[in-house]
Amino acid sequence: GKSDELDARGWSSAQDIQGHEEEIRDLIQDWASDFDSVRSFERAIDSTRLPLGEVKPLANVHLEDWAQQRAAFVELNINGTHALIPRSPARFSNSEVGPKGGAFLRGADNRTALKRILGMSDFELDELTDKKILAYEPPLGQKT
Repeated sequence: GKSDELDARGWSSAQDIQGHEEEIRDLIQDWASDFDSVRSFERAIDSTRLPLGEVKPLANVHLEDWAQQRAAFVELNINGTHALIPRSPARFSNSEVGPKGGAFLRGADNRTALKRILGMSDFELDELTDKKILAYEPPLGQKT
């Protein structure tokens, strides 16, 4: 029911609104204040195909009801640091899915693998580390 206001601004296509983001936000905020609840505003805007939803911090996703109901995360101790790790979305009957042997910090096995596969020496690996070519994530409290 707001097409007259859009027409008055000369906005009839997606190209017309390019560069007017701040004005659009203000206009939608003004329209939203006409509704008595977020729910009624969402219902009204559904038919416009305009995406609308609450923006939530990604850091809190593990607290969402759906994440807890589905046990979407598992807490692991990684070298003395507790971390939430996403579980596999696949679920199989009579089968436990998820990390079983813990997790390793990024680059934890770089030196071992490069020694075994390429035959590199500690000196060569130290040089690569010093030049920041080879990196690893140290345990909490340890400097790189």
